[in-house]
Amino acid sequence: MAIQWPEIQYRESPDGMLDPVLTFPKQPEGNIGKYGGMRRDYLQQHRKATYARMSMEGTLKQHLMDVNEQAKAKVEELVNQMQQAEPMPDKNSDPLGWIQRMNSLKAQAEEIVRETVVYA
Repeated sequence: MAIQWPEIQYRESPDGMLDPVLTFPKQPEGNIGKYGGMRRDYLQQHRKATYARMSMEGTLKQHLMDVNEQAKAKVEELVNQMQQAEPMPDKNSDPLGWIQRMNSLKAQAEEIVRETVVYA
């Protein structure tokens, strides 16, 4: 089976050299967010081939945006489950205790999400 390479077009530069005409896929609008940025850094450092392939295919930004949305939803779900499992301090009578507990729950949920979604 012969490999079919795409036709490459060239244009002449002012110095007479032929430069390839490169086009890149249009990237989606939006922000990659906190977890998307973490995923990008992970791919750059630990999955270099995957990062390079997705960059060249134009699928990286959409992937990062998807990971960010999945991670945010999972953090929210885990925090809600943990709130149901353990009693929370009353927000009106003990606001600092409530904030401390919520921060603790969120940190625990984010640790789980980093391992199961961002670094998977």
